[in-house]
Amino acid sequence: MGNFMCILKSLKKEFNDDYEIKDLEENRTGLIIFSKAKFTETEKKKLFTQKEKCFFKNNITKEPHSRYLYIEKIEEHKKGGIFQKREGLITFVMLNPSYTNEICSDLTTSKVRKRASILRKSVDSGYKYFAIINLFSYRHPKPQKLKEILSKEINTNYEPKEDSVFIEKFLCKIKKYKDFVIAFGSTSIYNYEKNKLLKLLKDKNLQTFYSDGKPYHTNCGKKVYDENKQLHLYPLKYDGG
Repeated sequence: MGNFMCILKSLKKEFNDDYEIKDLEENRTGLIIFSKAKFTETEKKKLFTQKEKCFFKNNITKEPHSRYLYIEKIEEHKKGGIFQKREGLITFVMLNPSYTNEICSDLTTSKVRKRASILRKSVDSGYKYFAIINLFSYRHPKPQKLKEILSKEINTNYEPKEDSVFIEKFLCKIKKYKDFVIAFGSTSIYNYEKNKLLKLLKDKNLQTFYSDGKPYHTNCGKKVYDENKQLHLYPLKYDGG
């Protein structure tokens, strides 16, 4: 644990000046790196329904509009761990974040947490930490809204170019951790951005949950467990859609 705690401290030192960093609460070890910029009143009115506003527990205009990184220590099961030991980091690459913050989780983060806890790193060994980064850092519970955001149909403070800047810096901090699960979706939408990100990850061990090797989203309804209820990872096979 000590080595990883050094990385958490290193991340805080690296990103503290330009980002908002929150330690996880509710007895969890980890951190989230947000944008300092918050949602504007215009975004609140034009991008979110009343139900979606309620996803954010505080006033939505007090919430950061982007989440760049989520890292959490994987806790053992209450009845004992399914592995003899835990070590290393598994990083999930998603499309865009939703409302998860330092206090509560959304559906995707909860599903990633569950899967990360049972993924096998090696014989009798599981992962000790999981991280989530995203193709786009803008927070919205409906990914289809990205089209409006990226096309500037609605005025926001979001700058997509900052995403790759952050990821490059993050990768420099976790050089020895090679395992990544690609789950940003398999459609041809955003192919340019997807391929650009994969180039940044070219020296990593890129995998998916699906036997055909496609990077379906984590919330995809396709089968990921085998007949023995085991969860496997498969090499990524992605040709840009």
